[in-house]
Amino acid sequence: LIVLPLVQSGVFACAFLLFILTLREVASSLFLYTTQSRVLAIVILETYNNGLWATVASMSLIYTVLLIALTLLGRRMTQAAF
Repeated sequence: LIVLPLVQSGVFACAFLLFILTLREVASSLFLYTTQSRVLAIVILETYNNGLWATVASMSLIYTVLLIALTLLGRRMTQAAF
């Protein structure tokens, strides 16, 4: 009972870092890819292979901004827990 509040911020930070790493992982996205669901990393890779550079750049920029926003949100939440 005493340990749970102390471990809470560490568990949240670990789960958050794993979430960010899984967003970037292309190999695990290949297992999730079906004809009905398309993972963003695979869509970017297909667009890159088709030579649509402007589309790849815009999708990558949006993806990067999303990851930065999620990282800053996670840092703010873990610092507030201390």
